[in-house]
Amino acid sequence: RISPVPLAEMGGLKLGGVLLVVFLVGTGAFHTPYRPEKSRHFDASKSSSFSAITDKVFDLHYADGSHLRGFNGVDQIWIGDYKTEAPFGVITDCNSPDFNGVDGILGFGLPKAGEEGRELPTPVLFAMTDQENKMSNARDLTRKFSFFSTDTDAEVQLGGFDPATTVGEMWYTPCLSENDFIVGVTSLKFGHTWDDSQQLLEFTDPVDEPFLPSIMDSGTSCLVMPGDSLGGKLKNVPFNDFTNLWEEGKSFWVGIGGRQWQGAFLSWVLSRMKQT
Repeated sequence: RISPVPLAEMGGLKLGGVLLVVFLVGTGAFHTPYRPEKSRHFDASKSSSFSAITDKVFDLHYADGSHLRGFNGVDQIWIGDYKTEAPFGVITDCNSPDFNGVDGILGFGLPKAGEEGRELPTPVLFAMTDQENKMSNARDLTRKFSFFSTDTDAEVQLGGFDPATTVGEMWYTPCLSENDFIVGVTSLKFGHTWDDSQQLLEFTDPVDEPFLPSIMDSGTSCLVMPGDSLGGKLKNVPFNDFTNLWEEGKSFWVGIGGRQWQGAFLSWVLSRMKQT
């Protein structure tokens, strides 16, 4: 889903530009409603070790109109051979059809700072590797993960990645934040091919390799781009240019760390819901 998002709509998360962020697709305008009966949800009444933390609640709203509400809980969690006692969010209200047929969310984000971090549960990988968590057998596990996915299957690897499952060498780029997976995006092009694509990030001052800090989120096909010139940092308005250039079959090319990464049309368009 592509849309311009004023910074104020991001709940105070102040970012300088392009935002690649998870938006759980779901609003009153969606063609498909959320149907909780389609999923196998966690039943707290069947767990003798579950503990509710009802004084810690969350009410998350996203710029596309979707929302999640609930409270925190603690229970024993198994991921493969690893087990731990960890907090997690118990969702009690949701309007996203993305959850149809989904049992829950396995979140591998970074711990948030400040009040948000105190209200939200500790991400599972950090809870598992917490040296003070005596209920975990994964305290010595490296805080790294990898994932692979298709439309029908997925695999998560903990502690790093298995070279036998990849082709070529792993490529790394610096993370610019301790609280989000933020990288520097130097370009964003849109077109049928690389050669005929048009730059959507026209920096006013192209000296010293300018970039926009951007969140990379593994749980989304969404690309959220600036809806203004960012106080003059850009000569153009990226979302306006995208709207004028919109045409089926076009791809995105995102520049990060001196490399270009293609987001093919069928990867980012939500064809089933007829949304872009």
